[in-house]
Amino acid sequence: MIDIHCHLSTKTFNKNYNPLVNKIEEYKKHLKAIIDSATNFEDAKHSIQLSEKYKNFVFSSLGLHPIEAINYTEKEIDEYLEFIYQNRDKIVAIGEIGLDYYWIKESEKIKKSIEVFKRFIEISKDIKKPIILHARLAIEDVFKIIVNEDVKSAVFHFFDGKIKTAKEIIKENYFISINNQVYKNPAIQNVAKEIPLEFLVTETDSPWCGIGKEINEPTNIKICLEYISKLKNISLETVEKTIDENIIRLLNLNI
Repeated sequence: MIDIHCHLSTKTFNKNYNPLVNKIEEYKKHLKAIIDSATNFEDAKHSIQLSEKYKNFVFSSLGLHPIEAINYTEKEIDEYLEFIYQNRDKIVAIGEIGLDYYWIKESEKIKKSIEVFKRFIEISKDIKKPIILHARLAIEDVFKIIVNEDVKSAVFHFFDGKIKTAKEIIKENYFISINNQVYKNPAIQNVAKEIPLEFLVTETDSPWCGIGKEINEPTNIKICLEYISKLKNISLETVEKTIDENIIRLLNLNI
């Protein structure tokens, strides 16, 4: 099992780093790999440290979440992009990046988030890395932008959009990520059932999106795999093997 999207590097609990970091050795007993998604410059530095400490198990994807992006100065963005470029051989993707119309509604802030999004797309193309997309209530706009920007390789993180949009996405050979909230989200269930396995990857978005009040963990990726297996009436072994292969190929993982 591989979790293509979680946040081990984030500061989220009482402004301390995620306590799940202390369980990485335990996760190694159950998972093949974890992709850590850094959503800002500070977390990016920590993510690189984690990937170096847990080589060939924790991998870094460096991005700037749209909610963070609107508060960055041009100088801060330049510095972060330079850091990404200097560490390009230590990362497997750019992300999460994109748009968020749930939290960002003002036209000027949306305009800035689009500008920042495009700058991160540009560096992804320069260093030849796939992108991990955040598209909350903004799937159509994010899709249009990456097509217009001629992005070749992308994953729609935590996809819960319409089947029609999902089918348009996979026509461009982009991947759709099924979150472990599939157990209760009908939109994700529909996508998991209808979209071919060859275009699916799996994620937890941990430490968020836990079941009930529990803190989510990368090992909950099993929930995704079990539900996909059930919805498609395909063996769990086949689902796990195919999705692992999708992620390994997409991110060029050395595991």
